[in-house]
Amino acid sequence: MALTVSQLKDYPQFATLADQVILDAIDDAQAEVAQWVSLPPKAAERATRLFACHLLTAEKVAASGVQSFTIGPITKTKVDYSKIHDRYIEGYLRLLRQYGLDSSQGRAWSSD
Repeated sequence: MALTVSQLKDYPQFATLADQVILDAIDDAQAEVAQWVSLPPKAAERATRLFACHLLTAEKVAASGVQSFTIGPITKTKVDYSKIHDRYIEGYLRLLRQYGLDSSQGRAWSSD
C-alpha cells in the first residue's frame, strides 16, 4: 500500500503542512528506500513512512528554528538541529539494521 498525503496528515505535527511538501517528502522517501532492494515489502512500506516523517520533521525544524540575519547584500541562515529529537530517523536506521542494511556501517560488494 503506497503512502499517502492523508496518512501523514493524520499525524498532528504534519496536519498543517502543504500537500505538496508532504508529496515531495513521500517521493524523496520512496527514492531513498528504493535503494534497499532486499527489504521485504512490509518493511519497505514502514521504512518509507519513517523516512518521510523524518524529512517532514526536518522541514518543521527548519521552518521554526531558522535564525537569519542580513548584513548588506549578504544573508546568512542557520538551523540548529541539535535541539530536536527525531525518533523517525532512529526508527528508520533501526529497521535497516534489522535487515543488515545500515549504511553507516559501510557497504560491501562482491562479484561472482
